[in-house]
Amino acid sequence: MKRTTISIGVDPDLRFDLLFYRLRTPLELRLREFRPDVIHVFGLGELGILGATAGWQLGILLVASWHTNMHEYAARRLPFAEAHVRRRVQEFVLSQILRLYERGAALLAPSPELVDMLHRRTGKPAFLMTRGVDAVAFSPQRRRRTDDAFVIGYVGRLMPEKGVRFFAQLEEYLERAGVNDFRIFIAGWGSQERWLRRHLRHAEFQGILDPEALGGRAYANMDLFVFPSRTDTFGKVVQEALASGVAALVATGGGPQTIVDHGIIGLVSPNKKELCHNVLRLIRQPEARLA
Repeated sequence: MKRTTISIGVDPDLRFDLLFYRLRTPLELRLREFRPDVIHVFGLGELGILGATAGWQLGILLVASWHTNMHEYAARRLPFAEAHVRRRVQEFVLSQILRLYERGAALLAPSPELVDMLHRRTGKPAFLMTRGVDAVAFSPQRRRRTDDAFVIGYVGRLMPEKGVRFFAQLEEYLERAGVNDFRIFIAGWGSQERWLRRHLRHAEFQGILDPEALGGRAYANMDLFVFPSRTDTFGKVVQEALASGVAALVATGGGPQTIVDHGIIGLVSPNKKELCHNVLRLIRQPEARLA
């Protein structure tokens, strides 16, 4: 979809066209020609909103799947606002998003927590979307490490809602504990990269990697995968790390905590201090980490 100049930035590489409603009539004409039995909306972009609206008007069955906690993102984009203001913004954005999902005949979500929220807030039937990864592309067999440094990995967008500034806190914590032979492997891109480059001394920035590079030289060569985000609805990267034979440390909140069996394939930490402590513990106890 070609966007007009009347658009606003959502992410560094994503814009939202404020004049998207101009496509309503052409879309309805195409839908009348194609005569679909079901419309599946899987995003809150311009086409997702148009598809849901047009389908509703034409009486076409709508299935809507939830992929991103946009309401939490909105609140975290106001870092200097008072907590009560962020809560009000988050609830307002959520209520507007749910107006679209209320039109669905059935709803899909990637975690039990979100399934429950959607059913409770819309009254519509909601179901869990399960997912998997390619266990050949992401495998411990792809490890090619030859050095002895401890590698802490992160893969994902470098945006405020991902909580990536945590890695500066982690680096300082490890150095105070006397751990210096480590690297923080960061694959991804976003507005926080400049800040991270200024504040991290042990970081290795890889930019955006294709799936082959991620499976071949990223995940499998990590010693530990750390994902501090509390806003992810699922956390596909956590699954990819686990498939690569790498223990995952995640935060409570969001979907990643539903992927990691605490104490079995990784650890779930309730706060940043505990997350730092768990990283240090698994560095000092390799037998626990490998188990």
